[in-house]
Amino acid sequence: MVGCSSYRVACLMRLLTTLSAVDNVLERFVAFNDDRRLIEDEKILRAATESSRVHKALQKYTIDARLGGNINDNPRLLQKAMKRVKESRIVFTTCSGAGLGILRNARFDTVLIDEASQITEPCALIPLVKGCHRAVLVGDHVQLRPTVKPMGKALEFDKSLFERLWRGLDYPELARTMLERTSLAFHLKNSTRVDFERALQGMPRSPLLSVSHLSRGPPLRNGSVQ
Repeated sequence: MVGCSSYRVACLMRLLTTLSAVDNVLERFVAFNDDRRLIEDEKILRAATESSRVHKALQKYTIDARLGGNINDNPRLLQKAMKRVKESRIVFTTCSGAGLGILRNARFDTVLIDEASQITEPCALIPLVKGCHRAVLVGDHVQLRPTVKPMGKALEFDKSLFERLWRGLDYPELARTMLERTSLAFHLKNSTRVDFERALQGMPRSPLLSVSHLSRGPPLRNGSVQ
């Protein structure tokens, strides 16, 4: 998926206090990309509202580093920053970060959300309403739910979009895949880019679930909801 020139991928991690989740995945992807040469290094972007909070070894992938300045301090860099985002092939950020700063008006063909079972549904929807045609949500539906206040828990606001789609109704546009630990460990050790794309062949290629499909009511025959 990363190697297809017609797609720009947003790789989004749940928001941690140190944002280390995003940096950890970015670090691993960079090492993998150095070995396999999937995309040009210049096409990898780490988006953050505060570049100083990004790990020092990865700050060269931030927009500030790519431009040689901060767009907040130098508004003339804004157009160059937007051009950088448009030309990128994969963007690493958080779900909330996908709607902030230079990414506010960015659109993504494909969205990959890690730890999706620990993200509240409103937060998960931020990147999914930005032109997404395919989304991959990775998580464990029996993990602890997102942390919310007691009133939110009473209203089931702690139920993630991942859990609701996993346990909910079947839709033509939705595919569920369970990866076994032993099989996954083997593939991570021996996989190539072709193996990853083969694993995605069973996933739907039609547009992402519509807003009506994401609502809580059961679908009717005409595609609307009750």
